[in-house]
Amino acid sequence: MGVFVKVGPKGQILIPKVFRDALDMEPGSRIELAERNAELVLKKPDNALAQVFENIAFSGKSVKLSIHADYDEEIEQRLERK
Repeated sequence: MGVFVKVGPKGQILIPKVFRDALDMEPGSRIELAERNAELVLKKPDNALAQVFENIAFSGKSVKLSIHADYDEEIEQRLERK
């Protein structure tokens, strides 16, 4: 059984306190919304993974994403030319 909420004039909904408490949500918390099989799914993102990407983004270091050594080498050579 679900809980019913109203959609406000700006498309906003209030997440009931019982759910905010269960997911440890506070003002400013990020949540993920997805549509699955005609249902709206709301979930708290995995903070560990989000923290990893945030650390990478703010470190200023490059990250190799290719899976082939030849591609990595070519990318390094192109970056050295700049």
